[in-house]
Amino acid sequence: LDVDPDRVDLHRFRRMVEHARGRHCPDPVRVAVLQSALALWSGPLLAGLPVDWAARTRLAWEQRYLEAVQSWAHAALRIGDPGAVLARLTDLVAEYPLAEPLAAVYMRALCVAGQAAAAVDHFARFRWRLADELGIDPGYEVQQLHQAILRGEPISAIPREPLPGPATAPSPAPAAPVRPAQLPADVPFAGRRAEFARVLALAPE
Repeated sequence: LDVDPDRVDLHRFRRMVEHARGRHCPDPVRVAVLQSALALWSGPLLAGLPVDWAARTRLAWEQRYLEAVQSWAHAALRIGDPGAVLARLTDLVAEYPLAEPLAAVYMRALCVAGQAAAAVDHFARFRWRLADELGIDPGYEVQQLHQAILRGEPISAIPREPLPGPATAPSPAPAAPVRPAQLPADVPFAGRRAEFARVLALAPE
């Protein structure tokens, strides 16, 4: 279909999310733009199409939607609106219980709203589910948030991205393969007697 992109919700959603990601976009504007973008999302993309292409496309855009939600939530927390974040994220964390960035911003919102005990409880349930279903532990941000809450420290100091690990010594270069520097002690030559005799005659005594 030859349609103006501004009349297609998917294109409008992508354009608004890209605008909100601008480095110089102030948080109040970012919140408003992302809120408008998220309002365009009315259900699963390509619902009812069982083909593999539709499933892959649906999964990719679902991930973009969750990333937009997380960006909106962090901006909303920075301007002091944890209530709006909790209102939107409460159902989403139940729908995506293994999404770690979602769990992290949800815990932040609970703390900003004065519900530290609920954040600790959510961490416990999130950690149990990760171990039960994936056999892994929560990542850096979620664990650091949990520790900060237990110590009563401000969570605003916890970075959203993992800090780089400690520097490690470079791995030693692989040793060069050992190659023989001489012929084997006894070579069982077969045939070529004349050539062999000529070589032996050239060898010094």
